[in-house]
Amino acid sequence: MLKAYTRLLIKHPYPTKIMTSGLIFISSDFIVQKYIEKQKKISIRRLVVSFSVGGFYLAPWIHVWFSRGIPWFTHRIVGKKALKNKLTNTISSMLVDQTVNSA
Repeated sequence: MLKAYTRLLIKHPYPTKIMTSGLIFISSDFIVQKYIEKQKKISIRRLVVSFSVGGFYLAPWIHVWFSRGIPWFTHRIVGKKALKNKLTNTISSMLVDQTVNSA
């Protein structure tokens, strides 16, 4: 199953990430409605909104941020030569991500 998922990520990254993120969001909202809020009737509208936010907003944003945003910022801040070092690359990427996305 993991190999099939990985193949889908390589062949169709956007739809796969949209569905994965949407399913994670809808699952977590279902658990909250059912077991935390103890609602007798699950709100389908709320599940659809959760899926939409996770799948159509968050998943594309995260995909673009990690594939283009972080490399763009770190390249300008640290420089190309420093990014060849894995430790420098990892730390600078983490710092950029936490600084920009925590605001």
